Amino acid sequence: MNTKIIFPVLVLLIIIPIMSTITAQEDVKMSPISKSVTEISQKDVLSFYAFVQIIHRDSDGNLLAYIESDDMQDIDKDSIIELINYESSQGNDPIYQVNANTIEVITRQQISQVETISLSTDSKLVSNFLDKDGKEIITLRFTHDGYMAFPGDTVITYWNFVKIT
Repeated sequence: MNTKIIFPVLVLLIIIPIMSTITAQEDVKMSPISKSVTEISQKDVLSFYAFVQIIHRDSDGNLLAYIESDDMQDIDKDSIIELINYESSQGNDPIYQVNANTIEVITRQQISQVETISLSTDSKLVSNFLDKDGKEIITLRFTHDGYMAFPGDTVITYWNFVKIT
């Protein structure tokens, strides 16, 4: 066996995991997030979990991307509470009992036909209402890995909400 190849490969296999662990630990220690975190009172906590699933297909039906994200960047508290309460009142969604909690899983589908070339790096759920400046209110905005869409493509977005009551 050629030791000129095996030895460097073994060294890299040992050093890379050690270095990435050390770097990750240093990043956590030096993270500016811990300094900017503010305490949230119980009345400000929303009792739901939301995530989005995106299925991107070309005009022939071939799967181009499947993306999931729960990275909420924007949330309008009033409109999301109104939306979840409205959807919950429809009574079409499964309800589960987990220990002492009642959990309702609300899933809604949105199908979009792509008409122009576009790059998407986030998904927005827009309210039917306008703000005081006449702009649409973004109820939720999720960031995710981007995808390039071309005319004729289909993007199916599943909005998933887990409501804890």
